[in-house]
Amino acid sequence: MSLYNELTKLRIKYAKLLPPDRTAVMDAHMETLRANGALDRILSVGSQIPDFTLRDGFGKIVSSKELLARGPLVIAFFRDSGVLTAWRKSKH
Repeated sequence: MSLYNELTKLRIKYAKLLPPDRTAVMDAHMETLRANGALDRILSVGSQIPDFTLRDGFGKIVSSKELLARGPLVIAFFRDSGVLTAWRKSKH
């Protein structure tokens, strides 16, 4: 099974677990992204990414250039509910 098919299957499975009001919010955001042309600017597999610098989950600044020097790079983005941010601030 292709990755696209596996992801589609997972999306359908987990969409059934979400309350309808949350699904409606996510669908509205996707429509906004489509209307703004954001989906047309998504990088495809194997595309060259622009260099960037950002903070990791622990607040340390990392650069894509340094990470790519070590080998292939996979980037994942997670929504921050504020819990981790509050926890990090309490530790400083």
